[in-house]
Amino acid sequence: SNIQNIRYFETLLSLLVARVGNLLNISETARDGKMSSSTVGRYISLLEALYLINTQTNWSNNLTTRIIKSPKIYFNDTGLLTSLLDMEMEKLFSSSIWGAVLENFIFMELEKQLTWSIIDAKLSHFRTTSGTEIDIIAEKRDGTIVGIEVKASASVSPSDLQGLKYLKEKIGDKFHKGIIFYTGK
Repeated sequence: SNIQNIRYFETLLSLLVARVGNLLNISETARDGKMSSSTVGRYISLLEALYLINTQTNWSNNLTTRIIKSPKIYFNDTGLLTSLLDMEMEKLFSSSIWGAVLENFIFMELEKQLTWSIIDAKLSHFRTTSGTEIDIIAEKRDGTIVGIEVKASASVSPSDLQGLKYLKEKIGDKFHKGIIFYTGK
């Protein structure tokens, strides 16, 4: 595994916790952790090999829009993620990271379900350089797409549909359904 400094490894875990559900920028993470980019890349590969983290690729279907290529980062075990956050539950629910933790949980549950489901699909995310995004894209082998937005809020608004509408317009009949998962009733 070539771990040269265990403190770097611990620092990287803390940095990844703070970035969960967000685009992973190796250079920025290395700079924030005062490590080399190669060390961060090597340690991330090790964390993936140990099934501690999961990088979610960006979805692209040769759209005319320039697509951001960075993956998103998730922890395979949301319990480990919340433990590393070291927050009381009430504080977590009112913090700015609650939405990312919820998205992490939903993404990882879908990944688990797909391992035994008769539906053969792969998960990714969608984000354009202009900021239009969808948290989770489920794509079947035939190219059919389901877009899933995760919102840690009690209500949804028309603006929450923006990414789903954009994707539907771009891919037409391949867009099967859009889903918004939110914490309201």
